[in-house]
Amino acid sequence: MIEDLGVKGAFASITGQAMLQALLVIVIASLIIVAVQKVLPRVAEKLGGKPRLYLLASVPLLRLLIILATIVIVVPVLVKPSFENMVAIFGALALALGFAFKEYASSLIAGIVTLYEMPYRPGDWIEVDGQYGEVRAIGARAAEIVTPDDTVVIIPHSKLWNSLIANGNDGTDNLMCVADFHLEANHNVSQVRELLRDVAFTSREQKPGSLC
Repeated sequence: MIEDLGVKGAFASITGQAMLQALLVIVIASLIIVAVQKVLPRVAEKLGGKPRLYLLASVPLLRLLIILATIVIVVPVLVKPSFENMVAIFGALALALGFAFKEYASSLIAGIVTLYEMPYRPGDWIEVDGQYGEVRAIGARAAEIVTPDDTVVIIPHSKLWNSLIANGNDGTDNLMCVADFHLEANHNVSQVRELLRDVAFTSREQKPGSLC
């Protein structure tokens, strides 16, 4: 309640001129963002290889920087930069960010638990929410798996709280591969048994990291 009164008091002295200045800054920032989103992709189309990918990846980063710069410029225009006002504004901002980054913090905590319990390790073949693949890397927030069709899937560690995680080899060198086959109705049981035994003895052992 005290924080709400502080925020209201911080914005109570806003004048019409300050509103116009803030609106002008927001309009200019919006035009810059639109220009960045339209110009940079067109420039990237004319480039090839990694420069094109880097240029496309810079679009959301530039948009975020422009938004942050706009906030930094607009807030002092609307709010008198006194100690009480800044405490009220940044207190409300911290509360909003706390709710916004709740899932991120949950993933970080789950990452610490993952390092302790080790439900999966690099090289393990796991399945989480229908995604199956080899764990390529484990970061602070998420793990990267590579599926059999060579697709990289990012799995947040927070899945540890409410999802079933199936681990095919669990840190060992053995990974079972299951193969389905079909037989005719009038097949020779002894011959099929001998053929399957030969396949089992002659096929090379599959190691984690190779596709079955």
